[in-house]
Amino acid sequence: PNPHRRLTLLVYLDRFEELGAFVAEIASLGPSAMEAVDGESLRLLPRDALGVPESAGAMLLVEFDEGDMDGIAKAVVERIAPRFRLSRGVEVADDPERQAILWKVRRSLLPTISQRPGLRKAWGFVEDPIVPRDRVPEFIAFLVDLARRHDTVAGIYGHIGDGNTHYRPLFDPTDPIDFERMRALRTEFDDAVLERFRGAPSAEHGIGRIRAETLPRIWGPAVYDIMRRIKRALDPGGLLNPGVLLSDEPWWATWGGLEARSPM
Repeated sequence: PNPHRRLTLLVYLDRFEELGAFVAEIASLGPSAMEAVDGESLRLLPRDALGVPESAGAMLLVEFDEGDMDGIAKAVVERIAPRFRLSRGVEVADDPERQAILWKVRRSLLPTISQRPGLRKAWGFVEDPIVPRDRVPEFIAFLVDLARRHDTVAGIYGHIGDGNTHYRPLFDPTDPIDFERMRALRTEFDDAVLERFRGAPSAEHGIGRIRAETLPRIWGPAVYDIMRRIKRALDPGGLLNPGVLLSDEPWWATWGGLEARSPM
């Protein structure tokens, strides 16, 4: 059933480094949703039109749909928020129209970066990683630095409450130099997600073609071999979804649309 009441809180932090501690405090109150956007990504948005403070290093949008709503709001505003450096006071909304406005910043990020002018587009080749929840702020900081070191920027936003992050670096794959940056970023990304952060490259969007080459590392050689043998037994001619899920091709070789600059 739909909840009888929802409570939405919008928080802008001056320091991205404080996001993890703030999230830990909020998580103890039992939110139904927690969405975060890093400061670099906020700079890709029309701040004035969306009311984003200039000093914001991170945005956190939190929603509750059960419990003592008034008590929760009071705890956040009076007990938790004063211990952090906020870009402005916590906004608390329980009116559906105002709540929709608060969600607008989070929901406008992908459409905004996807429609940015220029040849560099927001490609989804590292789009959907998931890591342990307590490491999400550290992971987002890594993603910011990863884009910077590969000479680009990225839209980064995530379901910080369940460890899932969306990462959209801007590249032009028809430029040979940019394409090499793209490939190098992907290699470093895969290594970090799987080894440093003990996560997985896909939380919501499946494996398909673009993540197929990572499966032996995710499942392990023994399980991967069993899956391939099952596939060969049921589809000896390789007619069913060739190249999907089980493939030796590099991610970029089988990605339709890559040459057309039409991000997926």
